[in-house]
Amino acid sequence: MNYVDRQMHRVAVELASKLPRLAEGESIDPPVWAVRPRKDGNYRAYKDGVYWGTTGRKTEAGANEWLRTMLLQQEADEDGVFDVRRVSVAVVIEARKKAVVKKGLLGAKVIVSTLKAIEEHVNKLQLRHLTDDKIGQVDTAMAAEGYSRDTIVNAVRFLRTAIRQYTKKEHGATYLPFDAPPSPKGRTTVVTDAQRDRVKRLAAAAFDPDSGLSDKQRRDFEVAYMELLLGMVFGSRPGAYHMLAWEEHGEGGWLDLDGATFHRVPPGAATPSNKAAPPVDIPEEILPELRLWKARAAGSPWVFRTLRGGPLSQREQQVIFKDVMAAFGLGRITGHMLRHTCISRMIRKRCTGPEISSVCGVSIETLYRRYGHFDRRAVQQLAHSAMADAMGEMQVAA
Repeated sequence: MNYVDRQMHRVAVELASKLPRLAEGESIDPPVWAVRPRKDGNYRAYKDGVYWGTTGRKTEAGANEWLRTMLLQQEADEDGVFDVRRVSVAVVIEARKKAVVKKGLLGAKVIVSTLKAIEEHVNKLQLRHLTDDKIGQVDTAMAAEGYSRDTIVNAVRFLRTAIRQYTKKEHGATYLPFDAPPSPKGRTTVVTDAQRDRVKRLAAAAFDPDSGLSDKQRRDFEVAYMELLLGMVFGSRPGAYHMLAWEEHGEGGWLDLDGATFHRVPPGAATPSNKAAPPVDIPEEILPELRLWKARAAGSPWVFRTLRGGPLSQREQQVIFKDVMAAFGLGRITGHMLRHTCISRMIRKRCTGPEISSVCGVSIETLYRRYGHFDRRAVQQLAHSAMADAMGEMQVAA
């Protein structure tokens, strides 16, 4: 056998490997398909004389058209021919959630929770439905549900990443049906002094025995007021209040009133660098207020409590705060707005970058990116120490 014959034989072997396995009883003859009517008027499909399924058609012409289309689709599946636009969005999202968890990505929990936020708006769609107009509708719907601009933008961006990863892996070609949303501009909304004082005034009813409030209303007003103070004073993320206690424990942060320190995570616990939560000193002026809170806890170890004295979940805190702010006519105020207000006030007071970072756990990069809309000279002070060190020690001529 010469070289050409060997190559031809090799090609023939490769082609034969794609055919049915004759030695294992598979047939090399193609199946015989037919359609036959039933008494109810519907046509059924038969494969080699055996019932295969209904066509759902009531005419022979319609049934044969259905059969031809079905066989072409089967052939497309066998040859890997597929229209990626018809992939279910739910399948893509589920694949991405599993992938980030399996890879152990640092932000896996955030990615999964953010994808869940957008999932209910798109899980019944195919990729071909995700036009720019549709994403605009999803944006509007999520905003109406109270999601922040950051969350909505991240949800759309995470969805784009999920689609890109899935289509590239499964079909070898990237498919992105809609544009990425623009990054949100620096936050410009803060809690005004008037709004702060309104919350303080209305929440005072929680401590008035003659207010006529129910136990639940008292608790809700108190929760809203406590979150207002902790957010405005310490610039904490709302997540820091989960399992917040009066004594040291291993499941969450604690308020050390004797040591005048707010531990926002269990001592020794590690946090991602972009979500730092350093312990922070409690101002002397705030300590009396916090001691009153502890006294009202009546022995419960938890700062934010259920009516039975147990720990109030972060989700329950968020719902209560949102509902109380709405009842006070301040529905736009959120827990993150309190943090933003704290940082903004520090910038206006000419605090340095390290000072702001040590209190609020925010990076210098974020201060520039998100808070640059405030007095530019104030923000520039965050870099003055680095600017002064650029030339090292200077010797000034006499």
